Amino acid sequence: MRCVKNGFLARLLPLIGLLSLAGLQAKTTEWVDLLPATGNAFDKGYDIATSYCGEAYVVSTIDNGARAKDIQVIRYDEYGFRTAFSPIDAGGAGDDIAKAICIDPEGTVWTAGSGIDQWGNETILTIAYDRSGAHKWTLSYDFSGANQLHEVVDIEADPFGNVYVLATAKDPAFQDWNYLLLKYATSNGGLLRQRQYDAGFHGDDFAKKLAVSHLDGEIYVAGESYSPQGNRDWRVIRLHDIALGTVWQDSYINNWLDDHVNDIAISADGTVYVCGTVGLGQGKFAYRTARYDSDLGRLNHVDYTTSDNSVATALTIDANGFVVVTGYSRSAPGSTYDILTIRYDADLSNELPFTPFNAFGSPDDFAADIAADQYGNVLVLGHSTYNAVAIKYSPQLNGITLWSPHLLSGPGTGYFEGCAAAFNRYGKVFVTGSKTDVSQSHSQVLTYLFDRDLVALPPQPVFGADLWARNTDWDDGREPYTWGGAVFASPDIWVRRFEKRANALGNHRFEHEHEDTDLQHTAGAHPSYIYVKVRNRGCMTVENATLKVYWSKASTGLDWPNHWVGFDCPHDPLVSCGDELSDCQGTIVNIALPPIAPGQEVVQEIEWCPPDPGNYPAGDARHFCLLARIISVDDPMSNEQNNVHVVNNVLENNNIIWKNIIVEPSDGRYKTAPTWQPVRVRMTNGAAGPIRLGITTEDQDHFLNYGSFTLDIGDELFNRWVSGGQVAEGSYTLDAANNFVLASPNDLLLQNIAMQPAEEFIVAVSFNVFEHLPINEERSFSFDLRQYALDPGGVDYEEVGGERFALQVIPPESALLTPTDVPEPAQPGSLQLLNLWPDPSGVGEALALSFRLNEGTKVTIAVYDTEGRLVRELTRDYFAAGEHRISWDGLDSDLVAGAAGVYYIRLQAAGQTLSRQFVRTR
Repeated sequence: MRCVKNGFLARLLPLIGLLSLAGLQAKTTEWVDLLPATGNAFDKGYDIATSYCGEAYVVSTIDNGARAKDIQVIRYDEYGFRTAFSPIDAGGAGDDIAKAICIDPEGTVWTAGSGIDQWGNETILTIAYDRSGAHKWTLSYDFSGANQLHEVVDIEADPFGNVYVLATAKDPAFQDWNYLLLKYATSNGGLLRQRQYDAGFHGDDFAKKLAVSHLDGEIYVAGESYSPQGNRDWRVIRLHDIALGTVWQDSYINNWLDDHVNDIAISADGTVYVCGTVGLGQGKFAYRTARYDSDLGRLNHVDYTTSDNSVATALTIDANGFVVVTGYSRSAPGSTYDILTIRYDADLSNELPFTPFNAFGSPDDFAADIAADQYGNVLVLGHSTYNAVAIKYSPQLNGITLWSPHLLSGPGTGYFEGCAAAFNRYGKVFVTGSKTDVSQSHSQVLTYLFDRDLVALPPQPVFGADLWARNTDWDDGREPYTWGGAVFASPDIWVRRFEKRANALGNHRFEHEHEDTDLQHTAGAHPSYIYVKVRNRGCMTVENATLKVYWSKASTGLDWPNHWVGFDCPHDPLVSCGDELSDCQGTIVNIALPPIAPGQEVVQEIEWCPPDPGNYPAGDARHFCLLARIISVDDPMSNEQNNVHVVNNVLENNNIIWKNIIVEPSDGRYKTAPTWQPVRVRMTNGAAGPIRLGITTEDQDHFLNYGSFTLDIGDELFNRWVSGGQVAEGSYTLDAANNFVLASPNDLLLQNIAMQPAEEFIVAVSFNVFEHLPINEERSFSFDLRQYALDPGGVDYEEVGGERFALQVIPPESALLTPTDVPEPAQPGSLQLLNLWPDPSGVGEALALSFRLNEGTKVTIAVYDTEGRLVRELTRDYFAAGEHRISWDGLDSDLVAGAAGVYYIRLQAAGQTLSRQFVRTR
């Protein structure tokens, strides 16, 4: 929510003196910065953005009173030191007015505003600065070429090298206002495309807010349209990134009453949320918050109102996925407005109104902006009489305020209008706006910096290079890692049997799902591929980093570097059991990483031929550990030690990750007997002592609902466990062979198992899937086997390793796909499959398909094999009414030619599913 020319203060009573807000507990700020005035005129801060490195950039309009207004950007580091960029005068004698600011992934600062000449003609100005504040370019755009009016409202950057400017522009032909979207390339500032949107009837359409999906680059615009009857309706649209082309739209028609849109946000999974108001009649409004899928299909909405009037102004999605909406509300006609903030779950359920804020006698309190940090805290910026107020909530604590409301008035006399607020990456809060003196003769740009709270996790400032990879899904790179979970199953290193390239749909995302290695690979054969994701959480670009990867036979209790560099098998010293990674020609792999900018991540592909499985004992061929180490002189290891459990180094150094995983073949449904998967349990401590073995899972939907899980620790370890008192936590039964069978979806921990130094045993787990599965789609499950040993002091237990077992369970074919040899009859407004050619037998390598739609809709077309597994998704896109054609080149999702045999092609559209069988002969 940005400031407008006539903000909240303009709606208040004339200035009659400053009201004291005694009783508000002020949160100590680190500083308050009042930018020196450029003259006896009006300077104003409009918007604020924070960079990956924690800096804040304020875009402002400055006016020295002697000439026209100019646009200026002010940079603050995380300690509040100010650097003012050179003001930009777009030329001419008119005003240049700032409106919005954003920072692209490369650190370029982009601002958008309006350039107004002395005759009142207006153009859209887009200005870019580099990190140092050097001016890169000023881009001017006039939509009609006739110097018509433009009102800039927002600017946003995507991760793919584009910046979007949203405005409302006046059409010279019909003299109505329309949405206007501009797309620029961040590399050179070139205008790539522009798109005007008119909802119809040549009524006015006013854009309010822009959101860009970081998943796929789709653009969503929220605003309002006047209907032919003269009332305002919601108008939310979605456009394709590539051409700003096809438009999905949603409109709320509310019985001839005015409805207003105020904000839009996109969650991490692509869900779109919009907030605003809906008219209730008699001048009353209610909060409305709506939820859409990524195709802008409306999922649901929720309204909130008091007995009189409620107006939602802004929303955000916090770090926990809660949707937090703020605004102002009053309980009865004639009463004062209070700031009211509401939290919802992601599906807009479990409504939790926070305590309304009333500034102790203030006539009215309004919410203007909202922001969320990475720790789950939410800041609401509002107005109370002639000053701003900041309130910080913790949704984790059900809306309890972490700060008592803090009055923002700035130094000296006068009043402060707060326009925008933002958190930086360390949880500090920046607030900007304008400080007007008591006489209202001039104003200055005023910016606050608040220190953060101690309730959330402490920050770890990073100023130089800091390359890292995740130990677990919730790892954020801080050292040492202390958040638990299976650190031997890093999500940032995985193996694929075939190289992952962009598919025919242009999808460049890597498959993060780990696969079994193809053990038929031998020297000179087709390799497997290892992928490692490396991130930069520092504030400088790293240009000279390397990646080294090591393998070891999967086991617990691995030491560094003893079991990773030149490690020979205990049963056969002539066979390698661990070493640096080699390609299929036997050459050690040393990967030079590309330059990685702050906040950037790269995925590095590495060729690998696994060792010959025939060199290892039966049942142990498919087990490997992988260890990746990111090496850079700019970012040395923090605390790497030799001759210690490798888990110690993984925890202490964010540039070391470990993957120890077995992927069970996805044919579990057809098993008639369990398949055992072994794990080496090794005691590497220098002294004898007890160990613990645990079975854990992070799955909410437990595998025991679909099969059985058994742990076999072998006769010797079983006898030692019995001798140690048979101490166990968890629910289990023992079968005839003294194997542990999980009896309930709880973790299992076996204690007091004595082991001697350097002893090694084989334990094994097995999965047995029920013959009749209560599911109709593929499910993935995982278990972790974890080993704990006494620390060197002999006081507490520490984890020394483990192994993850991943299992994909596939239901019966009939539950996945019900194919038919002929297309179903088409229904009105639905889908019709017309033909497959060259002919339904599928002779030849290419297959073409035609279909007809009676109305425009989203269509999904995919190819499946006879077991119901997805072979290739051909399209998932919007198609207009009429006939269309699409082809399959015979390649699967990995761009590998499919085998000859029977396949099914399935079409889904307009709530209907059609399928056709065909035969691929070669």
